[in-house]
Amino acid sequence: MTSCPPAGTAVAGAGRVPSSVRATGGPVRAERSAATPVRTVEAAVGPGEEPVPGDRPRGTHAGAVLVSGPALVRDARITGTTVHLTGDTTAASALTVWSPSRIRTVRWNGRRVPVSATALGGLTARSRLAGPPAVSLPEPTGWRHAPESPETDPDFDDRDWRVRDLTTSHSAIEVPAGQPAVLFADDYGVRYGDVWYRATVTDAGDADTLSLTYQADTLG
Repeated sequence: MTSCPPAGTAVAGAGRVPSSVRATGGPVRAERSAATPVRTVEAAVGPGEEPVPGDRPRGTHAGAVLVSGPALVRDARITGTTVHLTGDTTAASALTVWSPSRIRTVRWNGRRVPVSATALGGLTARSRLAGPPAVSLPEPTGWRHAPESPETDPDFDDRDWRVRDLTTSHSAIEVPAGQPAVLFADDYGVRYGDVWYRATVTDAGDADTLSLTYQADTLG
């Protein structure tokens, strides 16, 4: 439920309320339609104005503004007989505004919107607000590139790599039983970053399965 403007604000014609608004005997409340979003935005305090006291501390003597249509209303300000709206659309959108009765002009993102008065006391745009412009991306030409992980190539030259041949470890974690050499990176001076291991299986005989087990920290 979205609260409408406080009592005294021109929301509808005499004795009538918009079909999306119902009187409850107390404050007037608007029910949001699934097809058309409704936004209530407090008008900003104008020069020489003071915030209205009471249970709506953000309200002003300029009144509240009820906006229907756009996907997002970021701001609403009233100057003289003009209401200035700032917001976004996700597609071409209708726009209807209920505001203080003196309002005659509507501006959306700085541009004047031609409007017509509705039978229910609002101002509705004569044409839909434009949707977002299409995004044009440049062609990905002239880029430089390099192989991300050359180590994955079976023919990668790893002759300068340190051979993992230690049989004892400084780690508090016990070397797994049956492992012929220590493979903990710390024991070979590698303290951080990604670690690559490359191995060649020889004399496999009749083996048809290779089992690999690894343990990593919280980062991988």
